Amino acid sequence: MVAKNLKTGKEYFGNLKNLGILSLVVVGILWLSVGVYASPDLIIEDISWNATTINEGDVVKFTATIKNTGNDDLLSQCNWTSIDFFLDGNWVNSYGLGDLFVNDSKNFTWEWQAISGNHNITVSADINNNIFESNETNNNITEYFSISSPSLLSDLIIIDIIMPSGNVNDGDQIQFNVSIKNNGTGNVNYPFFVSLYANGNLLINNINVNGINANEVKNVTIIWWNAMAGTNNITARADDTNRVTESNETNNDKTIPFSILFSDLIIENITYSPSSPNAGDLISVNVTVKNIGNGNTTRGIYINLYVNEQYVWCNSFGGINANETKIANCYFNAPCGNISITAITDNWNSVPELNESNNDKTIIINTTCVNVPDLIVTNITFTPTSIEGGDIVTFNATIKNNGSANANYFYVRFNHNGIFLSDYYINNLASGASVIVSAQWTATAGNHNIAVIADVYDYVVESNETNNNKTQALTVFPQTVFSDIVVENVTFAPNGTVNAGQIIFFNVTLRNGGNKDTGNFVVGFYIDKNLVSTYNVGNIASGASTILIINWGAINATEVRIIADPCNIIVESNESNNNKNLFLNLNVLYPDLIITNLTFTPTENISSGTTVTFKATVKNIGQGKIQNQYINVGFLVDNTYLGRGYSYITLAPGESVNVTYYWKAQPGNYSNLTAKADHWSYITESNETNNDKTIPFSINVPYPDLIITNLTFTPTENISSGTQVTFTATVKNIGQGKIQNKYIYVGFWVDNTYLGYGYLSYITLAPGESVTVTKTYIVTSGEHYNVTAKADYYNHITESNETNNNKTENFLINVPYPDLIVGNLTYAPQQGVTAGDSVAITATIKNIGAGDILTQSIRVCFYLNANYLGYSYIYNGININETKNVTLYWTAQSGNYSFFKAVVDCNNQYSELNEGNNEKTTPFSIYIPHPDLTITNLTYYPAENISAGDVVTFNATIKNIGEGKVATGHLYTGFWVDNVYVGYGHRYGYIDSNESITITKTWTVTSGKHYNVKAKVDNWDNIQESDEANNEKTEKFNVSVPYPDFIVSNISWSPTSRIDAGNTIKFNATIKNIGEGNITGCFYTYFYIDNSYISGVYVCGLSVNQSKIVSTSWTATPGDHTIKVVVDQYNYISESNENNNENSAVLPFSIKYPDFIVSNISWSPTSGIDAGNTIKFNATIKNIGEGNITGCFYTYFYIDNSYISGVYVCGLSVNQSKSYQLHGQQHPGIILLRL
Repeated sequence: MVAKNLKTGKEYFGNLKNLGILSLVVVGILWLSVGVYASPDLIIEDISWNATTINEGDVVKFTATIKNTGNDDLLSQCNWTSIDFFLDGNWVNSYGLGDLFVNDSKNFTWEWQAISGNHNITVSADINNNIFESNETNNNITEYFSISSPSLLSDLIIIDIIMPSGNVNDGDQIQFNVSIKNNGTGNVNYPFFVSLYANGNLLINNINVNGINANEVKNVTIIWWNAMAGTNNITARADDTNRVTESNETNNDKTIPFSILFSDLIIENITYSPSSPNAGDLISVNVTVKNIGNGNTTRGIYINLYVNEQYVWCNSFGGINANETKIANCYFNAPCGNISITAITDNWNSVPELNESNNDKTIIINTTCVNVPDLIVTNITFTPTSIEGGDIVTFNATIKNNGSANANYFYVRFNHNGIFLSDYYINNLASGASVIVSAQWTATAGNHNIAVIADVYDYVVESNETNNNKTQALTVFPQTVFSDIVVENVTFAPNGTVNAGQIIFFNVTLRNGGNKDTGNFVVGFYIDKNLVSTYNVGNIASGASTILIINWGAINATEVRIIADPCNIIVESNESNNNKNLFLNLNVLYPDLIITNLTFTPTENISSGTTVTFKATVKNIGQGKIQNQYINVGFLVDNTYLGRGYSYITLAPGESVNVTYYWKAQPGNYSNLTAKADHWSYITESNETNNDKTIPFSINVPYPDLIITNLTFTPTENISSGTQVTFTATVKNIGQGKIQNKYIYVGFWVDNTYLGYGYLSYITLAPGESVTVTKTYIVTSGEHYNVTAKADYYNHITESNETNNNKTENFLINVPYPDLIVGNLTYAPQQGVTAGDSVAITATIKNIGAGDILTQSIRVCFYLNANYLGYSYIYNGININETKNVTLYWTAQSGNYSFFKAVVDCNNQYSELNEGNNEKTTPFSIYIPHPDLTITNLTYYPAENISAGDVVTFNATIKNIGEGKVATGHLYTGFWVDNVYVGYGHRYGYIDSNESITITKTWTVTSGKHYNVKAKVDNWDNIQESDEANNEKTEKFNVSVPYPDFIVSNISWSPTSRIDAGNTIKFNATIKNIGEGNITGCFYTYFYIDNSYISGVYVCGLSVNQSKIVSTSWTATPGDHTIKVVVDQYNYISESNENNNENSAVLPFSIKYPDFIVSNISWSPTSGIDAGNTIKFNATIKNIGEGNITGCFYTYFYIDNSYISGVYVCGLSVNQSKSYQLHGQQHPGIILLRL
């Protein structure tokens, strides 16, 4: 196959799983010769269905068999593709194919409710041609079939549509009640749709009706979630999809008139501040939207702002009434020169309007282009300079600020052949300064382009926005040296008979038989050709081996398949030795869970909120044991899932456990209760169909019904902007059912604008009872008309009537608008400012409007040039004509500055008469010189005789060679060993010009060859410098430290036999260093029982061939157990082999289970008991199990299911009994004692 036969859309050679590269020759033009080693071939073997005779309405199950007839496996982790079903040429469903090995088949099914007529079913494999196949023409198959009409025909008609009463706004949620009748002679025994349309063809919603008999009438409710203006009629249509064959197909519709008035949105005005902006200023834009139409809309109103055709975010608001005006606020950083500002409301036409062509407005403003940065890419280099396929290439790009101002927070992007490679964040870059940024790439042969883009997201306003890019071409030669990953050996244990889910340990030996390091790669673990898991394996050096340990929970299976580098990401000298298959010889014993008993208490007098206790007895009737797993039991009432109870337990064959769940009764009329063991099928069982048990649950819990009976507010007069008003809503339960321990939420609105909610916690509200709920509101300026409260705002409470929760009252107030200005802006000191000085910026704020702002805080934001400094607050409001001062303190930093700016009400918390006069600018013409930090010296100690685990101290001498001082407080210096970051050192304090300091960093030496140490001062670019490119220094660090290698050579325990639950077992693990290097540092050794962590032991120092014994203790629990020990689990210590750090052993004994029963209950006196008498209860506890218990447990006493006392019981041998007493006072009634 030549290059032209490769499918389009594949980068380079597409999927190397199916292609072998034969040669790459560069002679002026790059020629590619490719040989097809192997490829899958997908065919549809068969399509079948589950019945020979199909009636209309039957559910037909189609089954398609897909086979891989090619000569290569299809692995889903490398290539994803789908199997698609089409009915009568229309797509109906799709399934992911997954893995499909050579000559294997898979079945896929799709179900369809039959419609009479002639039909065809088509199944297609790999419809988007994601897979390279040996034959691309055999992926489809089509079958034809017919379905006859029924003998007795129905006739579906709409007899009535009841529409909502009152005014309906555009965007409201409304409901229609529709009555359907079957006028025919035949029943419809299968579901069909009833749909609702506006204006004949706009689908509002539909609902599924589950059949209808001849002459039967059914009523359905259909909700219109967002009613649409312009509607002039509503049509209801029965059997909208023509599923039902009828005697008359022309009478399924009914239409009624219905209308909703249009709104019409315009941009009335666009204002901005500051009025004379400079480039880079943060410009605040206020967009005034007005509804000039006849109707209201409750839809969300979105404002789009475009600055020179670039989108800018604006806030939105919910709904707008006819003739109402609302203001949206937007911000952007001003570019240079003439700026076009266009505001568009309802840009996506989500609001139906009288006029859709008047939604936008444009203004032109001009900015002064002074003191702005200009970012350019001056150079791109790469290492190594001679590259072949498979090499790791490092790109270095130099970014320079050619402008006259600092550039703050921007990203530099690296693209490879136009495709994203990586982004690099730069915090700031001073005027005239440069910085080097890097990215890495794994090379592939061919010609390539690397592009670097400064300020890729346009965060920085620049004097020139067109010079941010630079591209560098490079050529990568074909790979000449290859690795070769070999799956050399696979072993596993235990073997023979195991319980389902028991952990099987696989040891996979991987060897690199090639001449080049492998780099990181993936290993796929398959059971019976199904991918179970993938594992990331680190680099294997040429000629080296490593052992990968895989844990798998046993199930019935016959084959294990290990595939190294399954997608052929690593180019190897031999691609045919990456697999190994191993046949399993396991006899897997499965559990089988059933519910033997299901009860509930109490059995009567259940009302809303009553706690009902469900108890299910789960028994294991299978042959396999459940070992330390959660047994979940799901509880359902009338097939509605309520929740789950669970028990974490070991359950041997024949054993049972009780699982409980507590349900707060909800209103409703119930008939049955179901419990399902292993509800989410976490446990694999021999029989998955017998997990349920259902019993009668005949109870009726009446519904409550909440209304608002009264809605008031205080104060009722003398209300200004900022006045706190309290709304009080009286909520009454007029239903027949009680609300028991529930949150009652009440939502509040002013003029249809949602304010928030008030609530009461855990309220019990009987029928006829009332409560009051309050909500405070800080009044805003403008005219207000009404307040609305809605009980049960979030519909948490199910009610008999969900439509009567609202109440609206008049809220007729007119609050005059304030108008805030910055009357004056000063700073001190006014001269002699140096880096680190504290500058006080004071803004004088005045309210020149007609309304007060009472008791509220007002935010004032401060800016230096166009850069935000922070904010301060005016507290306790501001009255008409009142003046208040607010101050922000700024710690001076190096830079060239021109002005301060203050903006009052910068978060637009308050509506004002004039939103365009909130800011003031004052000159601040000053240059504070930049520092420039370099590293003049870099040393380390000790300089020789270094072992793994030793602590080396690096010393970096930092000098400020710039004109300005460092005044940030903390100065950070990062350190790298062989380009691996090892941490930072820092110092607090200023650094004057020409001053030097020393910063140190300690590092615990790791094994391996080390070549250099690098230090970089100000590694996070917190300090603006005159030169950002001279912060690094690198020195040689020629140290070779041999690797240790830890193994767990032995695990032992004591005692070694007859252990009862509660006994203490001591484990001893021998840790040995079989590597070539000593370790002086410390690491952890972890102990696990059945893969659950029990302890960690800290180990320090381990010489070559030295062993140490570490110990831990464990309190035994019943069952069979496995002990596992893992040394240096999180790889804190670098080793020559990181895959041999664990060992495990199956304990050669089973810890027997105890079994507690209450064998007797007695009391005295036995008669003549009056209320208030003391009764002594005696309970005998007996262990009838096979195992002793040395631990302690509680025995609880209950009277009438109410807890009265608990007794602590310690130790109980097999067949041993103990008696315990309880004294209590009697009360009138029936006694039920439960333990």
